Amino acid sequence: MPGFMLCMLTALDESNNVLVKKVEDILAKTETTVGTSKFFGEIWKTILRTPRIRTGALKYLDRKIPKSRANL
Repeated sequence: MPGFMLCMLTALDESNNVLVKKVEDILAKTETTVGTSKFFGEIWKTILRTPRIRTGALKYLDRKIPKSRANL
């Protein structure tokens, strides 16, 4: 799973919106397959271990994690 996440999260830094959309679709299917907790745990482990994917992965998490309106 860590190698898969590294490959997928690296592609999120691309400027090609079609590629990014496909990668996000694959990640959504992966989340349903492995479970939300394991999925996000693997993303955070990959972020901590690999500096080059941090920007794209953090942007993905920012879009994916719900925000409370009370804190905005």
